Amino acid sequence: MKVRCRSTAYTEEQRVELGIDDDPWMSKNLGGKVTIGKEYLVFGLEVDLDRERQRVGPFVTIIPDVGYLLTLPLCLFQVTDPRVSRHWEVQSRSAGTMGLYPPSFYREPDEQSPPSWFLEGYLQSLDDDQDPATAADFERVCDLLVAESEEPPTTVG
Repeated sequence: MKVRCRSTAYTEEQRVELGIDDDPWMSKNLGGKVTIGKEYLVFGLEVDLDRERQRVGPFVTIIPDVGYLLTLPLCLFQVTDPRVSRHWEVQSRSAGTMGLYPPSFYREPDEQSPPSWFLEGYLQSLDDDQDPATAADFERVCDLLVAESEEPPTTVG
């Protein structure tokens, strides 16, 4: 799946619909993080309907211009390749949240935390290069998703 950036700023209507009006995590302007007109490979999808998390709607996880994984609202993008990756698995984190990510992006639940994906440790390991196994897995996942995105579309019928 691929998306093309069509905006680096939310409209007021989008901020209200996404529930991000007062959320500092959701910067009002993403200039410098993504480039209008640039296409990005999607590493995962998230649908969040849990209003307590202060953001709702569909989100895509990409590697933007800043060079690390980031989850951003789909409304800022146009889907240019709608094929969902065969390397993704669906999981639900709560009654109002689901994600489609590669299996290694998910974290097993423990006593302190519910099932989740895209765990902070995974990202931290990538940023700090402290965990060679995580970095190698991420490179493997990147290679799989890039190769898959370069395959010609197949027709059903």
